[in-house]
Amino acid sequence: MDTIFIRDLIVRGIIGVNAWEREHPQDFVINIELDTNVERAGTTDNISDSVDYQSVADSVSAHAISVGRYTVEALAADVSEIVLADSRVERVRVRIEKPGAVPGSRSVGVEIERGRHWLSSRPQREHPDTTRFDPLPASAVVSKKGFDQPFQLETQLPEYHWACLGLGSNTNADFNLSEALRKLRNEFIVDAVSSAWESPAIGDFAIAAGLSDTSTVGLPDYVNSAILIRSRSTKNDLVATMKRIENELGRVRSNDPRNQVTIDIDLLLYDGFILKKDIWTLAYRAIPVAELLPSLPSPETSEPVWKAAHRLATEIKILPRFDVLRLTPPLQYSSQSHR
Repeated sequence: MDTIFIRDLIVRGIIGVNAWEREHPQDFVINIELDTNVERAGTTDNISDSVDYQSVADSVSAHAISVGRYTVEALAADVSEIVLADSRVERVRVRIEKPGAVPGSRSVGVEIERGRHWLSSRPQREHPDTTRFDPLPASAVVSKKGFDQPFQLETQLPEYHWACLGLGSNTNADFNLSEALRKLRNEFIVDAVSSAWESPAIGDFAIAAGLSDTSTVGLPDYVNSAILIRSRSTKNDLVATMKRIENELGRVRSNDPRNQVTIDIDLLLYDGFILKKDIWTLAYRAIPVAELLPSLPSPETSEPVWKAAHRLATEIKILPRFDVLRLTPPLQYSSQSHR
């Protein structure tokens, strides 16, 4: 049996049982060794004939950033399940460390080993008591302005406008979301990308469209994400570019909310001003935005979006889609020139 390994994958997110750990993200280190057979890939030189360690790293990072586990034991079990989801993996060893968690020690953590038989025997995943603390990440660097002031990133560069966009698709979502992100990268600086989240075309979508749940039965699930961008475009120019990208990807506009949607791009925030107040009432908006701007306060109730996301996640079936979008390092500015 051969081994593929990922060493010292550093992830920043919420993990721990203490109150301060639920409020402030911290770095933790993940090491993975998976047993598989790479003989065919060694012959064909084709990555599709092996387990793609980049995809594994992206999936694990996306989950670890967003899940907000209380214990490293639970997170290690999550990681094992993600890796073993690939049927070509026979066994996996996962080591998770929290550097500096105990005074006098370099790091503490847990190391586990799981095989394929564990997947079928693992009991249904338990969810921790989330009534005390924030179960979602607080990874974005944000300013603590009053609720009546524009909400801004502390690292905002003055020559740029910044915006948060919501992306959604219920038609060939893997391709359309990826293509939309590629086209947006060509136009603007994309600083951060949330995980993709899939939810049925009922509940939130029926509420947003003014329909009953039964009138949307049979529609494909929606997959949604959120991104942070910087641009020199005015708000009107930004919206025009978004609409052009929608058209290029075959968006057909109709008053019938039952129509399938190739891509929908919404401007949620622009220079700190909230343009879509339903961020705090619709799970498919709240959960992706909470990954990027967890402390964003509601202009009406002052509720931070992470709390809304946690509340809404219990009301609708919404699941991460690790295979759809790959995360970009959050809030890393580039020197490339954009309009």
